[in-house]
Amino acid sequence: RQMCIRDSSKSTNWVVIKLRDFLPRIKYYILYTTLFFCSWIFILTLTGTEEALVEALGVFSEAPWAVISPVITLETFLPNLVMNHNLEEIASLLYSLDLFFWMRISFLVVIFVVSAYVPRAYCRWICPMGALMSYFNKYSIIRVKKNPLKCKNCRLCERYCPTEVKISKEKGEISSGECILCLRCISVCEEGGLEIGA
Repeated sequence: RQMCIRDSSKSTNWVVIKLRDFLPRIKYYILYTTLFFCSWIFILTLTGTEEALVEALGVFSEAPWAVISPVITLETFLPNLVMNHNLEEIASLLYSLDLFFWMRISFLVVIFVVSAYVPRAYCRWICPMGALMSYFNKYSIIRVKKNPLKCKNCRLCERYCPTEVKISKEKGEISSGECILCLRCISVCEEGGLEIGA
């Protein structure tokens, strides 16, 4: 029985580790897919042969990611729905079986629920803009630097990092694209092992 418990705990740990490695990559897949379709439509538009692809993609041809983005749903789609429609129209839409409408709402609700348990879940795992910004973060003027002489590897900074950057594995400058430069790690470091640099 103890062997079974050990095996199940090992397999569970393996799944969690693999999931943690995979989740941050999702936003890059979304970014690459969005850029691919945008580039494809752009090239076909130049040659005047984009009609078939635009028709096949439907609403996704105008803005491949924005149409299901929870940010656009919350800040643009829902306010426009409330301001530009009366209650009867909104009620009919809610009772209709419009798959695309409910897909947007469901995605927004899922993001809200996950974000209640995982800080910045959308930014860290899904947002293609976060993926794009992570590339440019490596060239930021402001940098967080690690002083190996003062750092005791207590990992207090990692516990307070909202994006879970593995600061203990970094040497010198924090070069991770996931770092959002909130500087929380510097404020909680009791040994002064982290500082702002350029």
